[in-house]
Amino acid sequence: MKILKTIDLSKPKDNDLQDVLVLYILFNKLFYCRCNRMKNLYTIISDKKENISHIANAGITAAVIIFLYYDEQVHEYNRYIQNIPEGIDIYIISPKESILQEFRSSRYIKVKKENRGRDISALLVCAEPFIFKYDYVCFIHDKKEKCCNDEDYIKLWKKNLWSNMLESKHYITNILESFQNDKTLGMYVPFPPHKGDKGAWINGTWGKNYSNTHKLADLLNLHVNISEDEPPIALSTVFWARTCALKKLYGIKWKYKDFPDEPIRDDGEINHAVERIFQYVVQDAGYEVKVAISSSFAAEFFQQLQGELSYLWTSLNDNLGIRDYSDIKNYKERLEKIRDFKRINNQIYLYGAGTRCRDCLKICKVLNINPQGIVVSDGNGNIENVEGIPVITVERFEQSPSRGIIVAVVEKYQEEIIATLEKNKINNYILF
Repeated sequence: MKILKTIDLSKPKDNDLQDVLVLYILFNKLFYCRCNRMKNLYTIISDKKENISHIANAGITAAVIIFLYYDEQVHEYNRYIQNIPEGIDIYIISPKESILQEFRSSRYIKVKKENRGRDISALLVCAEPFIFKYDYVCFIHDKKEKCCNDEDYIKLWKKNLWSNMLESKHYITNILESFQNDKTLGMYVPFPPHKGDKGAWINGTWGKNYSNTHKLADLLNLHVNISEDEPPIALSTVFWARTCALKKLYGIKWKYKDFPDEPIRDDGEINHAVERIFQYVVQDAGYEVKVAISSSFAAEFFQQLQGELSYLWTSLNDNLGIRDYSDIKNYKERLEKIRDFKRINNQIYLYGAGTRCRDCLKICKVLNINPQGIVVSDGNGNIENVEGIPVITVERFEQSPSRGIIVAVVEKYQEEIIATLEKNKINNYILF
C-alpha cells in the first residue's frame, strides 16, 4: 500500500513542511497530547490505484454496513456508496422503509430494524448474524445537526466520517491492502471530531462516559489499560476493521432492549460507552488502531485548522506572552519559576523594555504580580515607561535583599545583561 505520508506528530523533521508541522504540533499538543501514545497513529492513505485490481482476486471478503435514518440526507451519501468496489457486499440498515426503497439495485442487501439503539444496535444486533462471514468490514452511519449553530461542524464531521472511510474505489482497496500487508493492524477509525469552540475535544473524548465504558470493558472481559487520563481515539461508531478483532464485542448477545428508549440523553448512555469501547476491544485482541485520513479531508481540515490556530496563536501571545512552541513547552516551568521568585522578594523588577519584557508582564498579570520598575542598561533611546511602569537605568537601581530582577530579554542579549548586572554587583536575578 502506498501511504502519501505517515506522520509521527511528536517528531517533525522536514523544514520544507514547517508551516504544516506547526499546525500538527500545536494541534497534537493541545487536543490529543493525552491520548496519542501510539507510534504513527495518523496515516494519509492514497486514493491512487495500487496493486489490487479486484477484491475477489485478492482472496479478500469484505462488507460495508451502512445505517441510515434521515431520509433527506440519503443523496449526500450516495456519492460515497457508489465508490464501494465490486466484490464488497453492501448492507443498508434502516428503521424506515422509505430509505430502504431508495436502494433498488440487487447489489444492496437491505435490513429493516427497530430504531431503538440507533446505529449501535444496527451494528451489534442486526449485523451479528453475518458480520463474521467477512475478513474485513466497514461500519458507517449518517449524522444530523441538532441546531443551526452546529451546521458547519456537522458538515465537516460527516465529511470526516465518509471521506476517511469511503473516499474512492482506489482508496477503499488501498485500505484493504493495508490490512493484508500489516498483520498488526486491527482497525482504522476516522479523524476525531473537532470544532474550535467545542471544548470537550480539547479536554478529551470521555464526556460522562469513563465509568460506563470501564464497566462495559469488565463485562466484555477486556484485559487492557483504560485510563481516564488517556481518552479514546475511536469515536462515532465508524471504522474499517479486521472482523476477528471484534469478536469479544459480540460476546454479549446484544438485544434491542439493552438500549434505552427514545429520546435518549446526549451523553452517559450505553450507546456512548459502546462507541468508545472499540479501540480497547481491538487492542485486547492483540491489534493496533490507527486513524485513516483521505487527502481531500486533510486539505479541507487543515485549511480550517490553520485559521483557528492563527487566532489561537494571537490569543496566546496577547494574553500569556506565548510566541512559539518552545514557549508552550516552557510555560508551566516559567510560571512556577517566577512565582517562586516572588515568594522570596517583596519587589519585582524586570530587565529590558522590549517584546520579552511585555511577554513577562503578561505572566506577571496571571500571577497577580505588579513589577515596581523596568531596568535598562542605558537611558538613551529608551521610553520612560512600559504599560505605566517606570523605566530606570541599572545605575539607578538600588539593590536590597527584598528586591529581585527578572531578566526579560531575548537569549542573544542575556550574556551581555548578566555581565552588566555583575558589574553593578547585582546578583539577585533570574532569567525569563
